[in-house]
Amino acid sequence: MPGEALQITVENVDPGMAQAALDVNVSNRHLRVDTVRSYARDMERGAWSLSPQSVSFNMMGELIDGQHRMAAVVESGATVPMLVVRGVAPSVMKVLDSGIKRTAADFLGMSNVPYRMVLAAIARLTMMYDSKAMVNSHRYMISNTEILDFVEANFQDMALTAERATHYRNSIPAAASVIGTAYLKFYRKDPSACSEFFESMSVMSLTGTGDPRLALMRRLSSMRADRTRATQLYVLDLFIRAWNAWRTGEHLTMIPLSAKIQVREVV
Repeated sequence: MPGEALQITVENVDPGMAQAALDVNVSNRHLRVDTVRSYARDMERGAWSLSPQSVSFNMMGELIDGQHRMAAVVESGATVPMLVVRGVAPSVMKVLDSGIKRTAADFLGMSNVPYRMVLAAIARLTMMYDSKAMVNSHRYMISNTEILDFVEANFQDMALTAERATHYRNSIPAAASVIGTAYLKFYRKDPSACSEFFESMSVMSLTGTGDPRLALMRRLSSMRADRTRATQLYVLDLFIRAWNAWRTGEHLTMIPLSAKIQVREVV
């Protein structure tokens, strides 16, 4: 019968075993370093769990599925449990990874969390900002586990932030994830000032030329009108620059575009 030759076990995979598997990884996808680092962080902090997704070897003992997980074990130095399948037929290769991967928003939706898409996007962007590893990088990956743990640990603030971001994205020309991340950062500095900052931009109750909030709205509007391509981190930096200037009483008639993303502290 099909599948009779398969050997299915649960094994505690250590760095030595993982390296041995990688040494016989003869025909697989290009290794994505950002994915490996994301998995490794989960392993290092003990957040890696046994799942039904197996590490697979073909009939010749060659690794055909699981190279990123094995590379993460080597990088993290951790020993983690994995479902291991050996003796897989070569024909199976064409159907590997053909399913749709669940996102953090999918998992939040399974728990009926409101604003799940916005919530997950805010958590991801906030963690990228906090990591300081994202400066001018498009290759920093946050795992689903990291996002879900962050949302759980900060749920009260995150729930408020997601609701406010969903509300303000109709009047402030920026992605809800950027608005939400900025709101979260500013709210934790000064809740009252944060509310005033966003509400005044939302209804355009500003003081005129020199008001950093007006400078921000003009910059965001011009970027949208010109279809300027910018990362969420770049636009988040515009919000922080305007907030910092407003908080310190600085007059700002325009926010100049910069060549690189800055990791600015929120004042």
